[in-house]
Amino acid sequence: MGLEGIVSKRRDSRYRSGRALSWIKTKCMLTEHFAVIGTEPTRGPVRSLRLARLVEGRLVPCGSAGAGLSEQDGKRIRAVLDAGGVIVAEVEYGELTTLGELRHPVVRDWHQG
Repeated sequence: MGLEGIVSKRRDSRYRSGRALSWIKTKCMLTEHFAVIGTEPTRGPVRSLRLARLVEGRLVPCGSAGAGLSEQDGKRIRAVLDAGGVIVAEVEYGELTTLGELRHPVVRDWHQG
């Protein structure tokens, strides 16, 4: 349906404006695997991954993600890439923008592809 999330409430609670523990919004998130096509910075520990999706047999750039990467992850990713390895990232995101970019991406996991 393209909804942003779901609002849940306690059955016995009444509506009141503002935040309350009796009304909770749960965001809908998508998860997908992306090819890593670049990094930021290009040298040293990685802080952000440039990502691409496989669309009709072609890699199409779709933005970058840095949230979710630790400094240790950045060092390990750099070592894999410097050795000629390929990285695949599992990324959670809210939606794709009209330009095909990831909105609110967070790296949840990564591995050598």
